[in-house]
Amino acid sequence: MHGFSVPLIDMERRQAGGQPAAAGAAQTADAPPELIWHTDRDLAADSTARRPDAQSHLIRELASAATPAERMRLFAGLLRIIGFNTVAYVTLQVVNERVARAFMVEGLVPAQFRGNYFHERYFEVDPRLAIGRAHAPPVVWDLSQLNKACRSRGRDPRANRFLQEMDADGMRSGIMLGLPVPSSGFQVIVSFTSMNPRNKWIDSSILAQTLGLGLSLHQLAAAYRRTIARQSVGATVSERQREILLCVASGLSDKQIALRLHTSVHNVDYHLRLLRKTYGVRHRSELAYLAGRLRLNG
Repeated sequence: MHGFSVPLIDMERRQAGGQPAAAGAAQTADAPPELIWHTDRDLAADSTARRPDAQSHLIRELASAATPAERMRLFAGLLRIIGFNTVAYVTLQVVNERVARAFMVEGLVPAQFRGNYFHERYFEVDPRLAIGRAHAPPVVWDLSQLNKACRSRGRDPRANRFLQEMDADGMRSGIMLGLPVPSSGFQVIVSFTSMNPRNKWIDSSILAQTLGLGLSLHQLAAAYRRTIARQSVGATVSERQREILLCVASGLSDKQIALRLHTSVHNVDYHLRLLRKTYGVRHRSELAYLAGRLRLNG
């Protein structure tokens, strides 16, 4: 790992070159995403069922911890050795580029992610997240760079509050990774932060170690992500709602759905309202997009 190097991202240059201006520019008028919490115990529920030869030494060590608390202590020790104070592992459910839900694990989310980052929609003005969600190379940042990037994107009072809270919480430099979850409608963000005010301490060796730790955590959380997917789709959708979703994804109107399923238009509308509430979406097009992304047809 120590010989591996990834170019550091110049956020201002990347955004000037056509990256999204915000992580969810169309979301401003919407309510905050729904926050769903899981315990540390959920993180590695069946990681030990994986073949040993398919795991890195680090993953086997984390998975073999006697208790979730011991696993978190081990992970925290690795963070401190590298030079970080916090890590956040957040799984976002995204519909039409809008963050509908954020799934988080106790013990892997620092204080700021528990509060205003989602409630105040700071993620919309966070320059790191737009790049991380595009699955670009790792974002290596410090607060001075975030401040410049925010200013270059225009005035937004949330940006000033976001940066002030980052500083107050000791999150002054770090690395953010955007990790793919193919064909799922989910995106994973892993954020490492340090109290160091500048990012010059993050050299190629630190970056390589951080990538290794982030990817190991991502692999360890594979079973956890499958659980999220099942809970977000199958466990919350009745057979009739599944049929309606498939019809919506096919572009049928309420009347056409009612005719196909031999039910009333009123009943179709009732189920569609329940589905919009279940998935945290507002529009029919978002339901159709979600149905396709989650491969409900099979």
